[in-house]
Amino acid sequence: MRPLIGIDIGHYTAGPDAGTYKLSTAYVDAVERAGGAPLILAPSPHTDIGALLERVDGVLLTGGDDFCGEKPHPMSEPLTDRRLNFILPLCRALAENRMPFLAICLGCQAVNVALGGALYYDLPDELPESRVAHRPSLAGKAHRHEARALPGTIFSSLWNATTISINSTHHQALRELARGCRAGVIAPDGVIEGFELDDHPFGVAVQWHPELMTDDPAQLTLFEKLIEAAQ
Repeated sequence: MRPLIGIDIGHYTAGPDAGTYKLSTAYVDAVERAGGAPLILAPSPHTDIGALLERVDGVLLTGGDDFCGEKPHPMSEPLTDRRLNFILPLCRALAENRMPFLAICLGCQAVNVALGGALYYDLPDELPESRVAHRPSLAGKAHRHEARALPGTIFSSLWNATTISINSTHHQALRELARGCRAGVIAPDGVIEGFELDDHPFGVAVQWHPELMTDDPAQLTLFEKLIEAAQ
């Protein structure tokens, strides 16, 4: 039987997506291609997260809107309260229960925030010296840049090469890693692109979107390792 992988889904209350849940099929396709069975997890204020995690074997945390801090940045598209109040306790429960998970983009940032880390709320403003275009000026158009997998991490065991090519569409990123987390992939400007939880069977977070790169065996491996840990 395929491991059941819970996939959290975006929630939107403004613009053309007002009053909707939304999820790219690429996440579902990646889980299925890696050998898992997807189960959509809709954020709800009434969800019992402990009971939910008893029903799945692993979790995929997906991308979405922005964290805002005390003073929202003009470039931010804030998360709805419904998703914010779901994803943060979910991240803490995944860490505490040692449930296998893969966190992507917003999911990566959410794990760090939930465990006490800090974010850049807008890289162009807060890291102006960077020469890495983490998000191109034309929003939504992915491009790629190089990053380095650090020795001794799970990432260095996944890929033969130390330098990898990743896609990039984000303007927020990790400023300080939470305690109990270890950087695993670094961009040329020093921005953390991937990290892992210490003392965890598979607690892995990446800033890029491997679900859009599964034709690359190295990227598909992230999902395969999640499924393997969930079995």
